Amino acid sequence: MYIQTFKMLLAPVHELNHTECVLQKLEEEINAFREMLSCLDMRRAVLSAVGSTLKWFFGTATLLDVEELYKTVDKMHRTEGDIIHPVNHQMTYLKTLDPAVKFNTEAVETLSEKVKVIMLDLNKWKDKTDIAIHWLNYTIYNQNNTFTYICQLEFAILELQTIVKEV
Repeated sequence: MYIQTFKMLLAPVHELNHTECVLQKLEEEINAFREMLSCLDMRRAVLSAVGSTLKWFFGTATLLDVEELYKTVDKMHRTEGDIIHPVNHQMTYLKTLDPAVKFNTEAVETLSEKVKVIMLDLNKWKDKTDIAIHWLNYTIYNQNNTFTYICQLEFAILELQTIVKEV
């Protein structure tokens, strides 16, 4: 059962596919956000004081906020490549790991078969040893009984000789 589990497809491949899909969605959202940023109305932040007041009252963005947003989006776009490279590296690692896992699975299967054979041989040897021990116990018991009977016969013969000498 365990060996069949190892032979199934590895779960991390599914996770990597999911990560790649999430990264693609993130890239699409970044691009859509960039397009939206370039269309912002510049009249909103003409005067810094008016923009700050509007920001304070209504939460509208000032030029500084828009510039900060541009910087953040650019930074995210630059780090996107840093994220994609490790994902590709993980895929390469998994592809090289697959033959190693297959080899190890076959080795474990072979070893478990050998251990099974050894255990069966040990059980047979144990059964034979148990039979030999029981036979030995039976033989010793019978020898003990025979020795007791011989001693009783010798005693009976001695008593008989004593009685015959007296008569």
